[in-house]
Amino acid sequence: MNKHKTGFDEFGNPIGKAFDLGGVDDERVRGESILLYVGYVNESYEWHLAQKAVSERNIQMEIIYRERNGKCPIDERILSKYQQLWMVSDSSLTISSIQIEMICNFAQNGGGLLLWADNFPYYQDANAVAQQLIKTSFSGNRLGERVMLPGEKLSPGFFIEHPLTFGVNQLFEGHTISTISPANDLKILAQSRDGQMCMACYEKGAVRVVLDTAFTKLKPGFFYKTAGTARYFRNIAFWLSHGARNVEYKPFTPGRERLATINPGASSEKYKYTITQPTSLTYVLHWEGAATLGLVIQDPQGRTVYDSASTKAPIRMDMMAGVPGDWLCWVKGVNVPKSDFPYVLTLVLHKGASVAANTSIISAPTISMVKRLPVYVVMDGSSRASDLASNLDMGVRVLVDRLRGRAQHSAAASISLILADEYAQIFVPLTEIEHFSLPKLTRRGKCGLGGALAKLNASIVAHPADSKPLVIILLTGAPEDDWGAQADQLRNLAAQGKANVFVLGVGGYGDATMLKHLTPSMPLSLPVLTQVYVQQTFEWLYQIADVILSGLESGVSGQSRGVPPPPACLKPMA
Repeated sequence: MNKHKTGFDEFGNPIGKAFDLGGVDDERVRGESILLYVGYVNESYEWHLAQKAVSERNIQMEIIYRERNGKCPIDERILSKYQQLWMVSDSSLTISSIQIEMICNFAQNGGGLLLWADNFPYYQDANAVAQQLIKTSFSGNRLGERVMLPGEKLSPGFFIEHPLTFGVNQLFEGHTISTISPANDLKILAQSRDGQMCMACYEKGAVRVVLDTAFTKLKPGFFYKTAGTARYFRNIAFWLSHGARNVEYKPFTPGRERLATINPGASSEKYKYTITQPTSLTYVLHWEGAATLGLVIQDPQGRTVYDSASTKAPIRMDMMAGVPGDWLCWVKGVNVPKSDFPYVLTLVLHKGASVAANTSIISAPTISMVKRLPVYVVMDGSSRASDLASNLDMGVRVLVDRLRGRAQHSAAASISLILADEYAQIFVPLTEIEHFSLPKLTRRGKCGLGGALAKLNASIVAHPADSKPLVIILLTGAPEDDWGAQADQLRNLAAQGKANVFVLGVGGYGDATMLKHLTPSMPLSLPVLTQVYVQQTFEWLYQIADVILSGLESGVSGQSRGVPPPPACLKPMA
């Protein structure tokens, strides 16, 4: 590899955020946070450089150190504030059996976990968790000091292609290292130059764990051995995040040996992705600097289903690929400032967003004659909701991904997102689910429920649909404006059969009297917002939508099938 090619840094890594895993998809992880626990405190390390690296992905990292008595201060109250735990081991055990169980439960409930070890004996904490959670362990005492390269297969001195190694062409092993024992469902990602298994990951169900044998990557002076270290940290943070669990990234232009480039007025090579059944796809085209680029997408029957250009990056196209076969896409250099203008093209696959292969679907980004179910999500936008925001936003993504998965049926959803903050903004007006994108949500000020309900009621009246709308209201506390009249109007709409309204008090808010003003149905409480409970809740809300949509397809009222029972994590408010 020529390290001095244009677009690569001095270490041969491609320059630009778009080469990170999910590099132009930061909204999926906005608001998530990492707790870095440092058990090894006998030397000064540059942990702040890990903080700086992940902050570029809008992920906050806070650091907690081992106490002077040699013990870890983390308890469930502290850990519950974070979506990920990165744990640096010490030479002796700093975590108790209760904490080991707590960390394992955290991972089993969907929390991201990095077990960060080093050479003997600096893997005691990592081993305690790894043995219980994954049935693996760290061992050995080797000198690292070498740089690993990408390889087609696992071999000494190389790492394999994986989301964690996106955009990394050189990666420092670490000053000293250990090795990771093989285990079921454990994927070894890299071998040191002398064959030590020095990087691995584990993915099973809700559990995602990264194992690394060299926290000496952050020993003073070693972080910049290769620029790949910072990208590797960002990839870990993104892969472990809640928001990235339901998507998979396929780079058409990975930036290994060369960058993809386009000339003025030219078209790129054609990129192919083969599907065996209808599925939801997102194409993302990104570039840096002033230019006009275009993206063309063609289905297996040779029909152009998308052809558009933009002066602003990225171009993002969400669509349902309805015909099995080879889908082609290519880039057009509509107006670029020079020859060999670089771009990055990525395909995003939505996990679980497929439909039966024998379903007849028109392969186009927009579908005519589709019956629509309006879905309104009204969320508490006050500053008090900030601590719960990442889990609630993750739940909305679960609902959106599930609804998008049936977007090409003869009945599909449109969705609107309204934030009940002091400005009562409609962040997303009623939008067909195929084209919905969750924006950045900032909680601030008071809970303006009355203003949000006014926008909701007006939209329901202004948008008659094939089915009465599904309204989901999520509150973390009492409204702080004049909300009564608008609540009465919404409740009347529900009582008249013009809306299905489901109201949830979340995070311990349980004022049943207030919540009953919003709906004739029984309000529910979600007192504990673990990732699993949030996923169960929004999966249940999707099931309600699916009942209604299935009724629209068959011409039978969805209500005749009844509402599926709520999960056990939701408590009825008498």
